[in-house]
Amino acid sequence: MRLFSRIRNSIFNRGKSQSDNINEYLRNAEKELGKAKAEISAVMEETLRLKRELDECNEESEKLQKYIDKAVADGYDNDAGQYLERKNVLDKKILMLKEAYDVASADMERLRDVHDRLVSDLESINEKKAEIKSELRQ
Repeated sequence: MRLFSRIRNSIFNRGKSQSDNINEYLRNAEKELGKAKAEISAVMEETLRLKRELDECNEESEKLQKYIDKAVADGYDNDAGQYLERKNVLDKKILMLKEAYDVASADMERLRDVHDRLVSDLESINEKKAEIKSELRQ
């Protein structure tokens, strides 16, 4: 990520103390972590919405299939044809929802990876900061 390279470069800025550079890095990393959490939340909500809509469409498709089977068994071919048309439209929508759900799920996993890396970086920087403070006290 470009952010980390910029922040890392600022740590070694000769004009500031190492403590100031680490504090600046931590502030920037925490801001990025907040943004990542907000984006993860938004993508998670979208993923859940798509999953609900996909499940509803699948249930509706199954219901229409039952109506088709019953209409054919009872000899109502016109009704069966109408149900089949509605089911075909719904099946196309299901395919689009499935693709959108798969993309959203992949995005959510990618964002979780970014989040985990940010958390790990923050932990290591906080550990380094604590080490430096303890060395300065001695």
